[in-house]
Amino acid sequence: MAFARIVEALVRSEPFEVYGDGRQSRSFTFVGDVVDATVRALEAAAGVYNVGGGEEASVREAIALLEEISGRRLDVGYGPPATGDMRRTKADTTRFERATGWRATTALRPGLEAHWSWAAGRVAAR
Repeated sequence: MAFARIVEALVRSEPFEVYGDGRQSRSFTFVGDVVDATVRALEAAAGVYNVGGGEEASVREAIALLEEISGRRLDVGYGPPATGDMRRTKADTTRFERATGWRATTALRPGLEAHWSWAAGRVAAR
């Protein structure tokens, strides 16, 4: 949901507040990869699996990429971290990969480019 909020702030030229210092990292996952994983999970043995993107990046790095892609600057403010927020998360998808052959295929940059393109199209249609 962070990317939807960041893109919306970029589109509207509004400020965006990051909870924490922005150095927290995630293995962000593109929605198309999640859909593919969900479809494959229908055929997998019952169990608990992790699904996640293969590329880890900090929130600051992701924002910088979106700024580059959009050609806009984001007015970023940094506040206290959200209660219980993890500094770093990266999904271990090994079990799911073995069970289904699935692996995230969309790197962060192309995923953010697709998201920006979709959002820019929505704005143009207004």
